[in-house]
Amino acid sequence: MEKQYDVCLSFAGEQRNYVKKVYDELVKNHIRVFYDQDKDIETYLWGKNLYEAFKEIYKTKALYCIMFVSKEYAQKTWTRHEKRSAFSRAYTESEEYILPVRFDSTEIPGLDDATCYLDANVKSPYDIAESIIRKLGHDPINNSYTLEEAIGDLAEELELSLIHISEPTRRTPIS
Repeated sequence: MEKQYDVCLSFAGEQRNYVKKVYDELVKNHIRVFYDQDKDIETYLWGKNLYEAFKEIYKTKALYCIMFVSKEYAQKTWTRHEKRSAFSRAYTESEEYILPVRFDSTEIPGLDDATCYLDANVKSPYDIAESIIRKLGHDPINNSYTLEEAIGDLAEELELSLIHISEPTRRTPIS
């Protein structure tokens, strides 16, 4: 049976910037993606019971579910719902359905420790997208990480790291 999506993306909002880059690269490569802020998907979901719609999407509509695991992912109501729906499908499949990408080592009940995952701290969003494309049996057609994208990613990382730098401790001069 033909699936509506090649992949559905399940993630916490705190990782949206990273996941959006994965989504953009997948779309450039003509991969059918369920991503909640895609304009067509926003229109499709408009007025629907989201609980039922997401259950159907994460359980039956995609070839693979890309699960972006993080501390925030484990805590959110909607990601728990997406996870339950995806696991419901995974338990009945003889092949892998959930493809985890980890931001940290948070344990997700039901996700076996022996399951191979990709590490978002080591792999760029473009690397993750390329792995997804290859898992689907396609060759990436536009996998060039442009200088503009690299500069944008570096600027974003620097901005985020500056937020975490605390004010230096004031020291009393020695008299």
